[in-house]
Amino acid sequence: MSGKLKLGKVIGFALILAAQNALAATPNIVYILADDMGPGDVSAYNKDGKIPTPNIDRIAAEGMKFMDAHTASAVCSPTRYGIMTGRYSWRTWLKEGVLGPYSPPLIEKERETVATFLKKAGYATAMVGKWHLGMDWKNSAPAKSKRIAAKFVDLTAPIENGPMDRGFDFVLESHPTCMFYIEGRRVEKEVKLLTAADVKERKYVHTKPDWAEDDYVQEEKLTRFASTACEWIRGNAEKPFFLYLPLTSPHNPIVPREGFLGKSGLNDHGDFVMETDWVVGEVLKTLDELKLAENTIVIFTADNGTSPSAGIPEMAKKATRPAGSTVA
Repeated sequence: MSGKLKLGKVIGFALILAAQNALAATPNIVYILADDMGPGDVSAYNKDGKIPTPNIDRIAAEGMKFMDAHTASAVCSPTRYGIMTGRYSWRTWLKEGVLGPYSPPLIEKERETVATFLKKAGYATAMVGKWHLGMDWKNSAPAKSKRIAAKFVDLTAPIENGPMDRGFDFVLESHPTCMFYIEGRRVEKEVKLLTAADVKERKYVHTKPDWAEDDYVQEEKLTRFASTACEWIRGNAEKPFFLYLPLTSPHNPIVPREGFLGKSGLNDHGDFVMETDWVVGEVLKTLDELKLAENTIVIFTADNGTSPSAGIPEMAKKATRPAGSTVA
């Protein structure tokens, strides 16, 4: 560069650089966590796979892929504890297995989480999906338990020590087997305790008698999560944001909605993986529309591999392996 710049231009140029540096220092973060998905379910990781996942593949193509992963407990609750706190899962009172839908919280009240840390840095924070780290429900269980039966839980009372109390400004939560949604600190609608006959009559699959909203539809859960997540991004696009999107798929109940049924040519699990990829695509499309993609870190991962409910032998007969056979 040659010549002289007037002071005003120098200051203006400096302000532009400062603004750019500030923007780069506070990227938006979207963390998408699939539930029970193997690396072989994603075509970017399995060139011989039969399930098309173009949106997850886009993240792999435009970013980085990782395969050398290590964990002390590759199941739902421990994985989520590690993501939220950065700590080993065995430092909690849960030494093995996972929590139930009504279990008490794993994360202590004063424990720093990714969400509380980012809030201090000026981020808007949201969690949409499956928490599975426990919360305090009002209950009448006869003794303290780590797994509280549904019949003892009062779903009309506000929830304490859930994701709203661990750093999130906005929460829409639902466990895969729960037939209701939590907004903030409350169950959003009236519910009733179903019997086995009720579950059969409603044709719910992979579901035990539990509390349910009258109009709950299993196949609509991913659609609800996707629309809520994208709406929240649009409403918080003017400042840095952290969206934690722990999906309930392709965990059972394996219930792909109409439009995805039969689409994979494999089985319901393959169809559900494709619908999971669709959710990822809706988020990416929203970021593109708002011109936020260049300043957003998008992470896609899973809590553990494909479950036996997916019909692994059936898929193997069609020459596809959820654990992956070759890396593309």
